[in-house]
Amino acid sequence: MSASLPKMEALYSKLYNKYAKLKKEKDTSMENLNREQEEKFVNYVAAADAVIDHLRSETDRLGEQVNELRSEMTSMRSAKDEEMIQYQKLLMEENLKSDCPVANGERQDKELRDEIQRLQQLDQEGTCFNASNDKGKSRQIITDGDSIPDALDDSTITNKKHRRQSLLIVQDTHTPSPMEELPNRPEQPSTSSYKYTEPACCRRNVGISGDSAADISPASCIFQDLVQWLVGMKFSAVMENEELCISALHESSGLSFSLTLTKNASAEPELVYRVLSLGTFERVAPEWMRDTIMFSPNMCPLFFQRVSRVIKLSY
Repeated sequence: MSASLPKMEALYSKLYNKYAKLKKEKDTSMENLNREQEEKFVNYVAAADAVIDHLRSETDRLGEQVNELRSEMTSMRSAKDEEMIQYQKLLMEENLKSDCPVANGERQDKELRDEIQRLQQLDQEGTCFNASNDKGKSRQIITDGDSIPDALDDSTITNKKHRRQSLLIVQDTHTPSPMEELPNRPEQPSTSSYKYTEPACCRRNVGISGDSAADISPASCIFQDLVQWLVGMKFSAVMENEELCISALHESSGLSFSLTLTKNASAEPELVYRVLSLGTFERVAPEWMRDTIMFSPNMCPLFFQRVSRVIKLSY
């Protein structure tokens, strides 16, 4: 028993040394592993910090870009809003001009006055005038046909003078007709010596009042035909509520209305529109065509322009 004790101690010592050596190697390997992991972690943290800094700078840059785009969009939106407001104002002005006939009254009055003056000049140049002499027996139209160029021969001058005199001499008992041939170049006489001769077809429809107004029959008047060609509607003089008025008829659609000339409180002439029948426009006619309206005679061109617009839109 005593002999085996030293052997056991030597064996324990050998095992202890081996254990210590293995433990030391294990501790060394663990330290190396921890050092490597620590280095990797430090590198990872550094890389993460770099990426975070980069992302932060990129975020700031994108934020500034977004702010710039927002401010640009805001300025563009304000500019578009101002432009839209301007367009709305222009649209409202155009609608007011088209819906309110009075808005264009002054401009159209000037145009109408110029056109009336031009037509009166043409009418005076192409219409016969009658001159009353002191005895009241005969009337004669004075023209500039008496001055004939010297280059014409005597026979031509005689024939032309004879033809002019046969056309221009008007007797008291003769009533001029609108279809009579007019002289080529009539000279405009003085208004103090001559007066305008009204065509017979229109003279019988003017100045009629009382019971005789009911005997008016539609006259084949060239001026009625002219208005029909211009407006596209047939016009005639009719009696409505014991008043003489103008009746308009669009034959293809059956649209008909009347225009009565009245005077307002200021003694200014006004036209009263009354619808008689809408015909085929019963469903598409605007509201103003269904009501009774009153407007100035200066608004007649605009009135018939709107009526023509309704007719054209339906055909």
